Amino acid sequence: MEMESPHWFKLSNYESLRNIPLHQWYRQLQVRKVLYDHFYNDRDASHASIDFWMEQIRFDPSFSSKDLSLWIEIIKRCPVLPDYDYDTNNGATVTSLQADSFYMLRNSNGLDKVWEECDEKLDSLQLDDDSDAYKAIDEIIYDACENPHEREQAFFHIMIDLYGTDEQLINDFQYWLLKARKKYNRPSPVGSHTKKSTKKKKSFSEKDMQTWVNKRLIQYLDLKIVSAFEKNNIGNEELGEALLSDFSGESKGDRSRRTVKDRAVLLISDEMMKALASQLGIVA
Repeated sequence: MEMESPHWFKLSNYESLRNIPLHQWYRQLQVRKVLYDHFYNDRDASHASIDFWMEQIRFDPSFSSKDLSLWIEIIKRCPVLPDYDYDTNNGATVTSLQADSFYMLRNSNGLDKVWEECDEKLDSLQLDDDSDAYKAIDEIIYDACENPHEREQAFFHIMIDLYGTDEQLINDFQYWLLKARKKYNRPSPVGSHTKKSTKKKKSFSEKDMQTWVNKRLIQYLDLKIVSAFEKNNIGNEELGEALLSDFSGESKGDRSRRTVKDRAVLLISDEMMKALASQLGIVA
């Protein structure tokens, strides 16, 4: 028996995804991530930002209620969301330590003990090697931080000796990066964590975006999000029939589970979204 797709879902509504640039992809994924995390990862999304609500109300004034239903209705009516202007930092992923950042580091209460030890070190030069005065500043901040959100920092502080050769500096940075990612649990965000694909990419490309379209990843997320909102559990076979109605052969449910599900969830993972924002220079 052939299953029917949800009445609101039409693959043709997503065709314009083929023609949008990467920064608009970020917008599509950002909204889906918030919704998907709300329904499937226990992250509350009932408090949308005022910027988001005002944007949607301008897009269609009939949407005036400020709850999750607005998000769902926008996706059902116009799944390729309008463009959005983001604050950017010109795409810089490596920058010099700014004076204001150093000032905030210097005045952090949690570092008072460290500065005292540094004074003692300069006076006596007899501190143990495991003293805080000998540790990397990021290690101290990470260990002493009381605010768990600070542990999510993405920028760390390094010293570079410009008298070193280019080759030495590059090799030494790669060595530092490998240790830092492991020490602070910051895995390389771009690339699948599955056994089938472990090769890391340098950046997202046009080919990546076309893959996301062809694999119908946004469509999968929308079907899952709307079904959760409407408390209407959607099974693999129904998902497959909606996503792959133009395919024949193997079970559509099996095919969607095998080729779509993991890719779609990975695409809106924290690591992937941070990687996208970093490439675009978006201040997330």
